[in-house]
Amino acid sequence: VITSAAPATDTPRAVRNSVVVFTGHILSRLIDLYAVILLARTLGEAVLGQFSFAVVYVSYFAILIDLGFNITFVREMVRDKERQETLLTGMIIFKVALVAVGILLASTLILLGDYPIDTLQLVWIMTFALLISPKLPSLRVVYEQVFQAHLRMEVPTLIKLLDGGLLVALIYSIIFYGQPVLWVMVAYVACNLPGMIIILLASRKYVRPGRTFDLRLMVGLLRQALPIAVLGVFATLYSRLDILFLSLWWDETAIGYYTAAYRLTEAFRILPAAVLVSLYPVMVATADRIKEAFIPALSGGLKPLFILLIPVCIGTSFLTDRIIDLLYTSRYHPSGDALVILVWAELFVTMATVLSHALIALDRQRAVVKINGVMLLVNILVNVQLIPRWSFVGAGVARLVTEGVGVIGFMFILRRLTQWTCWRPCLPLLPGAAVLTLWLYLFGDLSLPLMILSSVVVYGAALFVTRGVTRAELSDLRTALMSTRLPAGTGIDV
Repeated sequence: VITSAAPATDTPRAVRNSVVVFTGHILSRLIDLYAVILLARTLGEAVLGQFSFAVVYVSYFAILIDLGFNITFVREMVRDKERQETLLTGMIIFKVALVAVGILLASTLILLGDYPIDTLQLVWIMTFALLISPKLPSLRVVYEQVFQAHLRMEVPTLIKLLDGGLLVALIYSIIFYGQPVLWVMVAYVACNLPGMIIILLASRKYVRPGRTFDLRLMVGLLRQALPIAVLGVFATLYSRLDILFLSLWWDETAIGYYTAAYRLTEAFRILPAAVLVSLYPVMVATADRIKEAFIPALSGGLKPLFILLIPVCIGTSFLTDRIIDLLYTSRYHPSGDALVILVWAELFVTMATVLSHALIALDRQRAVVKINGVMLLVNILVNVQLIPRWSFVGAGVARLVTEGVGVIGFMFILRRLTQWTCWRPCLPLLPGAAVLTLWLYLFGDLSLPLMILSSVVVYGAALFVTRGVTRAELSDLRTALMSTRLPAGTGIDV
């Protein structure tokens, strides 16, 4: 076990780990997205809205289950390898207790509202996802974080693919036998149970729960996590208030239209999540060497995200109606305006996610909490003003404004600490983005498959010609992927 600080930031294992997670999460998200599209096309926008409300409602109680432990747990597992067994034991005990409270509260508080019985049943079933779903900060996520701390995410990634495949198979069976949406929710939750069992057993190869519970250690971890817990409250509220406000002022059909657009753009959140699985431990290990290691790692993590997301945003803006027709059918055309707004909001979501984790790695949790508090306030004010007037389009605008405010705040604090700005990795890509925009404007009448294929070629060629991406950068990436060893002293457990 090597515990010294790392002089290298772009370690081969970190890069390979990100590639594995990135590829696996893309496949997993595509499977989940396919399941949502299948439901939308089969059940209609109103039932989709009802289903989405139940999922979002239960996700509010994930705030209680997380309490900021997830991020600090990984950080302490990386920093203090000698106490990993004790840390795991404490996390399991705390998580089980919090999940029990969360399920109880979610199941009872929903009774205070005037909801039909079928909505109540959907919520009650969904509460069990707080225990076994990797999409929430559940008990299962504790075991996944063991693999994250050791940069061995291929196992959780493959298991998530199993979850998604099982979900699609169950949905097809439910549709074939004509079962109601209640059984869809059962499938949505139950598909995670086999993966929970496998991940629990597989994690024992790296860390097994200890026999002692160190209350003092967990209290100390809780104190560190409290600012992040407040952050989780703010982040969960402002990311889901749009659905709540839509349910207050509009009907389930509006929620269904918004969900159709939101689930398409939400799929792109796998990009920062996949990168941060490896980037965050590296940033933690190099936080004491800002210029030499931390900033190169952060810039190297952001640039690939910009390369991928900028053309997606531009392309979606030009091809919205054709995308909706292909995936959802013409009955979901009203979702198009929200889709354009939300896809650009996802660019800011990605930036805010990476920058906030960079500040947390620098032990600036309080700054992140304050900025998220401002984002929550902005989100409430803009939603209250726009949703009654513009329905789900107003919700999309509110999300775009909120995430933009967050990026400005995170960038300001990070620049003050490091003299670095997140726009630097983006600037070399602007000429290529301009070429792509012109291409789509001039040749937008091509068939959708040909338009997408030609746009990829044009954008890639433009990046090389304008040196938005260099041969040296590609060579470094290829070397990292093909390498089989970590440099000595990286601080990563070998």
